[in-house]
Amino acid sequence: MKLTKNEQERLEALKSYSILDTPEEQEFEALVKLASQICRTSISQINFLDAERQWNKASFPPTPKELKRGETFCSETIHKDEWMIVEDASKDQRFTNLPYVKNDPNVKFYAGVNLKSEEGYNIGTICVLGFESKQLEDWQLESLKTLAQEVEARLELRKKQNQLKKKTAELERQTTFLENATDLVFILDPNNYSISSINNKIEEVLGFKSDNVIGKPLISFTDSDKLKQEIDSWLQNSTDVFNGEYKLLSQSGKPVWLEIHMTKKQDELYATAKNITQRKLQETKIQESLEEKNVLLGEIHHRVKNNLAVISAILHLELFQTENNQVQKIIQNSQLRIQSMAEVHELLYQTGDFANVNPGRFIHKLIDNINSVYDTDVQDIKLNTRIDEITININQAIPTALIVNELVTNAYKHAFAGKDSGEINVDITQRDKIIVLQVSDNGIGMPDNFSLGNQSTIGFSLIYQLTKQLEADFELKRNNGSTFQLRFEEQDLKGSSSSAKLEITND
Repeated sequence: MKLTKNEQERLEALKSYSILDTPEEQEFEALVKLASQICRTSISQINFLDAERQWNKASFPPTPKELKRGETFCSETIHKDEWMIVEDASKDQRFTNLPYVKNDPNVKFYAGVNLKSEEGYNIGTICVLGFESKQLEDWQLESLKTLAQEVEARLELRKKQNQLKKKTAELERQTTFLENATDLVFILDPNNYSISSINNKIEEVLGFKSDNVIGKPLISFTDSDKLKQEIDSWLQNSTDVFNGEYKLLSQSGKPVWLEIHMTKKQDELYATAKNITQRKLQETKIQESLEEKNVLLGEIHHRVKNNLAVISAILHLELFQTENNQVQKIIQNSQLRIQSMAEVHELLYQTGDFANVNPGRFIHKLIDNINSVYDTDVQDIKLNTRIDEITININQAIPTALIVNELVTNAYKHAFAGKDSGEINVDITQRDKIIVLQVSDNGIGMPDNFSLGNQSTIGFSLIYQLTKQLEADFELKRNNGSTFQLRFEEQDLKGSSSSAKLEITND
């Protein structure tokens, strides 16, 4: 097995992303599917090259998770600066003895683009494979490079999130330690809040000698009336313990934050206070880190949207260069799927809210895109929408957009064969915690033997997989046309398994 230059550094860079042996993730699965569609190959993968193995993060369709390093195309690709293409492996002496070239499934074509770490090391690839020799067109290679950049961006985001989690945990540990440390003990006169007694911790906390603060009002060490006003209100209206966080000024003039607890006994106020200045600083840092994360997430979604737009534009150029109607339809369908995802990412970038996405804001744009492609003067197709003011999270938003795209597109293409007019309705409603997505038409209806799980088309296969991802119940009703209905629960986090039910009924 040939090792790369700086192999140890490369392995350390790979380890820093904590990506090896992680579960499948939809965002990576979607990228390999897109790679396969763009390059028109049977197989696409995202692979990472460990010390002795090639580990598969995502594959379309599913392939073995691990292969011995040195017995793969990608083992050779990482020695290249950027990419490698093998048009016919059976004629390339470097690969003729690879098990899956020499034997079943007899792979012939390979194209891979390196995935680089932040330091510039080749840690893996995004690649496509086929069973026939072929040449990759320039626009396809450029698209594969763009997808590699998307994988790299998601890896960097993953690293930042892991670093933020560790940093936040450490800050919380320090904050807990500070919260459990009591620094000051003192007694106040309830008439003017002057200090009648205080321990020697005052010198450590505020820099004053204890003798120098006796007789001085506590509020004289603050730069506002907040503390006095809140103690006044507490003495007048409450018998509970007084609690609060206040900024005092040290002898040097520096602000010191104290968490003060106070009770009244007889004619005196007994108080304890602990220095929480470091906690306040840590809270500020945490807030800044959270703001930085939100900015980073927003920029990532903006980059995703922009790169999807580039891919869509490339497909649009390809559309004008082919006269094959079947190829044109495939390209148009791919464009609409890309635009569906792009609309969601654009909305996320604009709002900055990744947990509460309003589907109405992207569904209307999505439908306009479909209408612009399929609306003709030959048929009068009306498209109606009814979308409640609801919110879903990002893990549900993208599958919802893709499902609506596939169902509406299918209705335009097939529901009104032989008809001059028709109507398509898209409804998204919510009943308690259940989201109901329904796409219906008054067309010719689906075949009697239709089964969502047994469809060979990309569109319905995609709907089937996305339905499982949403953990949705699917139902097809036949009544003056077709009604596709999905019901899924509003969730804060994506589930890891599916209990979806698929039903088809004749009303």
